[in-house]
Amino acid sequence: MKIPPNHTEEQVLALLDNIANRFKMKYRFDIHDEDDIYQEAYVLAWQALDKYNGNHPLENFLTTHVSNRLKNFKRNNLYYKQEPGIDSSKQERAEWNERYLSQKRIFEAITIDRIRDEHESNMRRPSDSENVLYYKQVAQCIDKFLPSELRIEYLKMKEGINIPKPRREYVMGVLKQILEDNGYGP
Repeated sequence: MKIPPNHTEEQVLALLDNIANRFKMKYRFDIHDEDDIYQEAYVLAWQALDKYNGNHPLENFLTTHVSNRLKNFKRNNLYYKQEPGIDSSKQERAEWNERYLSQKRIFEAITIDRIRDEHESNMRRPSDSENVLYYKQVAQCIDKFLPSELRIEYLKMKEGINIPKPRREYVMGVLKQILEDNGYGP
């Protein structure tokens, strides 16, 4: 790390931390939470120090650099062209597959319903009917004992809607406790 003139190492590290904290909520998306964006912004600001020439204030230079790089990061990891429709030619579909399917795909939100539906579709065999009944009983137990003040967060989680990590962890802890108290836990 190249420390710019008229700055101490402590000042530069504090500035890097300040800039990373400023961008961590603004640029979070998809599977990249605040911690991921904080880390990415910090590294980008660190790398930009070598390019700093002293013509502008250091904070302005780093803020602009990190903002532009995070915009590129988000664009490159989030935007995907819509898949061709059924009326498209085979050539158009082949070109799209070659161009876009080789790139990183955005992960679909994993919802409780999706997990349950996939599990139930795998449990259609008669020998697994007990497992289907078991999971239905677990869902009924949660519905019966979940406190009303957590119902909104639980339904958001069930639908795959993001809720803040501390609240999500709290709700998951309550759900685990409910299941353990009713004989469904370890």
